[in-house]
Amino acid sequence: MIKIYEVIRVIDRQPIFLVEHLHRMQHSLDHYTGEHQLNLKFLKDEIDHLAAHHERTDFNIRIEYELETDAYGFYTVPGVYPTEEMYQNGVRLVTFPYVRHDPNVKVYDAELRDAMDERKREFGAFDLLYTHDGITSEASKSNIFFIKDGQLYTSPDEAVLMGITRMKTLESAADIGITVHKRLIPVDELGTFDGAFLTGTSLHLLPIHRIDEHDYQVPHPIWQAVSDQFEKKIIDEVDRSDL
Repeated sequence: MIKIYEVIRVIDRQPIFLVEHLHRMQHSLDHYTGEHQLNLKFLKDEIDHLAAHHERTDFNIRIEYELETDAYGFYTVPGVYPTEEMYQNGVRLVTFPYVRHDPNVKVYDAELRDAMDERKREFGAFDLLYTHDGITSEASKSNIFFIKDGQLYTSPDEAVLMGITRMKTLESAADIGITVHKRLIPVDELGTFDGAFLTGTSLHLLPIHRIDEHDYQVPHPIWQAVSDQFEKKIIDEVDRSDL
């Protein structure tokens, strides 16, 4: 049973970057054979209604589409949001050998998730950084950026799941004139960066203070500048009506 899914964050009853999430969900679906076409207007209306009438004002919505039955599922899930202390002091990551079969398709794998959870418990890590053949790619639930000499470095688009928050982070960096290099980042280069942060639906931009034995500056002024610009984009989501 194959399910395609997206998770959307709701802040003060406003779904954040909803349009981008829905288009990415359709893009994921396009990777499978058969003519599957999402009803984007139906999805947007359902999510807007759920966000407006739910008992909580801040939470996450998971949308699922099951290919075999052509069925939709909508689930409200409590967001696992970083604490204020995590934003102030950063979080720890450890490397984990894994490569996605198709980086741009979000598919749930229960067995893999169990193995990753065990790895995080073993090292007390917030998340895992995927590696393959000595090259890093992304974290298990988020994308990653590195900072060096006032510039950002991240894996190329084709090597990662192109997260919506990642896309908005790239836009935010461009808005304020910060150069971004998209290239493969070897594991043995992790110690050359002075900052790093994760991007994700529930995280937004979350600083990293350590990966394996490598420590990073937290807070970092480049992270702060990009994060501030990203928050402005969230404000622009209010009453957005395009699809």
